[in-house]
Amino acid sequence: NGFISVSWTSGLDTQSGICGHSILWDQYPKTQSPLFITSESNMISQVLKNGMSHYVHIRSLDCAGNASETIHIGPFYVVSTNFGDIFQDNIVDLKDTILALQIVSDMLPGHIDVNLYADIDGDNRISLIDCIYTLIYNSDQVLP
Repeated sequence: NGFISVSWTSGLDTQSGICGHSILWDQYPKTQSPLFITSESNMISQVLKNGMSHYVHIRSLDCAGNASETIHIGPFYVVSTNFGDIFQDNIVDLKDTILALQIVSDMLPGHIDVNLYADIDGDNRISLIDCIYTLIYNSDQVLP
């Protein structure tokens, strides 16, 4: 579904204790995670771009402000063959074009689960480019 869930066991600091963790998702194998603290010991990624490698970087932070070495986990890959299938019915047809146009024009009818992996240009949203893709994809079905 484009999300990756990771969990870990917190480190041990016998002097000041562990106050939290610093976590960062990106596409680079050795990024130093920022000093953002969360008390969670698990995390679900944001929607990850299709066809690219992704890494998670985690380090523990103690209550005295010291950080552990960053642990780098990955690469993780998201692979989707559903480009253009915005409606999530396993086919790319004019329903996808109509739904994409409704999304772009902010006229989405009610609650509909949108397949973000239908996204063509990797910007994690349905945009005019995705509308055009579905039109071109279906042009042989529309034109004589």
